[in-house]
Amino acid sequence: MADHAQFEYAPPKSWDQFEEMCADLFQTMWNDASLVRHGRSGQSQDGVDIVARHGALYPVGIQCKRRAKWPASKVTIAQIDSEIKDAEAFKPALKHFYVVTTAQDDTKLQEHLRTINEARRRAKKFEVTLLGWSELVRRVTLEPTVARKHFGAVGGAQPEPLLATWFTRGGVLRFTDREFELAVEELVLDLDDHPNGRVVIRQIESDKLLQQTQALEAVERTDQVRQQRIDLRKERRVMTAREAQAVRSLKFLFQTPDLKDSLRYSWEKQMPMLVRAVVEDVFGPIGITGPSDYTEMRLWPPGKPHSDVLRRITVYLTAAQVDDVLESRRRHLAKWKKPMADVVSELPDSTLCDAFPAIVRRLLKNIDDGKSIAELRAAEWLHPASWAFDL
Repeated sequence: MADHAQFEYAPPKSWDQFEEMCADLFQTMWNDASLVRHGRSGQSQDGVDIVARHGALYPVGIQCKRRAKWPASKVTIAQIDSEIKDAEAFKPALKHFYVVTTAQDDTKLQEHLRTINEARRRAKKFEVTLLGWSELVRRVTLEPTVARKHFGAVGGAQPEPLLATWFTRGGVLRFTDREFELAVEELVLDLDDHPNGRVVIRQIESDKLLQQTQALEAVERTDQVRQQRIDLRKERRVMTAREAQAVRSLKFLFQTPDLKDSLRYSWEKQMPMLVRAVVEDVFGPIGITGPSDYTEMRLWPPGKPHSDVLRRITVYLTAAQVDDVLESRRRHLAKWKKPMADVVSELPDSTLCDAFPAIVRRLLKNIDDGKSIAELRAAEWLHPASWAFDL
């Protein structure tokens, strides 16, 4: 039987994933349903990333050590002292403070903490525990559900490691362009290596709803409070359903060979832009009816007559997008002395970012309606670049 402790594990690829692993670990170890991730990067957090309860001890603060260069390979005494100073400002006062890091365990740091903890006990201040990467791995491997999520399966089962955690705010992915290019490339390769790997796409807003719901657990359970919790849970259920749909769309793109090839070969440079468009489309306004001042653009699979309304997709374009399409037609005619073929691969980026997600949505709907990938392939639906359009 495979055992996680027999292997070495590299730290997560991002600090967000590291924080999620730490949250999962401490919540499971301490059976703490009230554990919450405290704030987000850029917010004042008083040195605390996770707030938890350990038995009778509350609040317990956990700082997931973040460095500009990730993952951290070294933590200094000065940095630890600085984290402790920041945590002193947390309200209400902490009962214990953990610093967790991807750096390896360091005997000098541990000696320093033993010394200052003795002084802190005498002063009736919270004590501090430092956990390096080796110790974190040891503890994770003692918790099968956490190990399975973040490191893969145990006992020869198909591994399901957590490959990526992407966050959105207001429906927009929280990446710079370059960060997202790298994230997409990594995820394509990771899904090749781990087809059953997990991807998490989470809205900052749904995290806040969860925190609001958990905060009400400490309030007297009046009818009004119960109704508030019900309303929050219903709202979050809608949001988490959309998060699941975003993950489904993303994995559909990267694990359907035809679609992955289209991204690789037809739109190699635009691939990050199109992946972003597909994910953010899921979090956009619900509904398909466009405003009266928008222009309809119709899309059809290859080889299908434009009169085939059952297969037609309608996308609503702004006046600026229509001008971009018309300008592309003019440039094509001037350069090649013949009209543009009016297929999706020839659309300008401003319009392609609406057309491509619409095609992905229709493909997934066809699958939900009982169509197989083989049937869609035979009908030439899986080649978005060759879909026809007209205005």
